Amino acid sequence: MLASIRIIAWREWKTNYAKVLPVFFKLMTPAMSVLLFTMVFASSSNVITYKDHQYRYVEYLIPGLICVLTTAMVHLAHHSIIADKQSGIMPILITSGVSLRTYVIARSISNTFFEITRLSILFVAAIFLLKTQYFLGVQNIATLLFTLSLLSLFWYSLGILVAIFINNQSLKDLFFGFAMMIVPIASPAYFNITLAPQWIQGIAKYNPLTFSCREVRRALLDSNFTPVSTDFIILFSITFIAYALMLIFSEKLSTLLFER
Repeated sequence: MLASIRIIAWREWKTNYAKVLPVFFKLMTPAMSVLLFTMVFASSSNVITYKDHQYRYVEYLIPGLICVLTTAMVHLAHHSIIADKQSGIMPILITSGVSLRTYVIARSISNTFFEITRLSILFVAAIFLLKTQYFLGVQNIATLLFTLSLLSLFWYSLGILVAIFINNQSLKDLFFGFAMMIVPIASPAYFNITLAPQWIQGIAKYNPLTFSCREVRRALLDSNFTPVSTDFIILFSITFIAYALMLIFSEKLSTLLFER
C-alpha cells in the first residue's frame, strides 16, 4: 500500500508541480491577490479588539484569510477526480492493483503538502510585506502547520464525500457555490464574530473555520500559548471523522469514475 501511495503521490507531483513556471503562478497568483486584498481591507480599520487585547487589524485578518484559503481543497478534491476520469488514468491504476482507498489517501497527502507549502509562502510574505508581529516559536509554528494540515484534510475529505453522495450536478454546484460562500462569512475569519447577527453566530459555533481561526490566532497572538486546546481537539476530531468516512466510502467513487 505504501508503495502505491508513493507512486500516485509522485505522479501527482510530476503532473502538477514539477514544472517551475506553472508552480510559480499557482503559488504567487493567489498569494499576491490575497495580500493585496489584505492591504486594502486592513486600510479601512487600524485596530481590532480580540480577547480583551487590541491588535492591528491586519494581524488579526491574516490568520483568518490563511484558514479560508484551505476551503479551496473542497473544489480541488472534486475536480481532480473529474480530471483523472477524463484522462483515463483510473482504469490503468485499478488494473495495476491500486485500490480507490489508496488512491484517495495518496491524493489527499500530496495535495495537502502542496497546500501547506503555498500557505507557508503566503504567511512568510505577509510577515515581511505587512510588517506583522507574531509569536514564532517552534511550538507556535508547529501548531500553525498542524492546524492548517488538519483543516486542509477536512476540506479535501468533504470534497470527496460530496462527490460520492451528491449525484445531481446542480446540487453539487449549489454546494460548491452557495454553501462554501457562507462558510467564510459565518466564521471569525474576517471580523469579531460576536458582532454578527445571531443566525450567523449560530452557524459559526459548528463551523470548522471557527475552530481553526481561533487556534491559529491563539498560536500566533497569545503570549501564554500552550500546544493543545479545546479548539484543536475538536478540529482533530472532526477531521478524523471526515477522513475516516472518506476512506470507508471511497470504493463508491467507482460509480463516478467509470460511469459513461
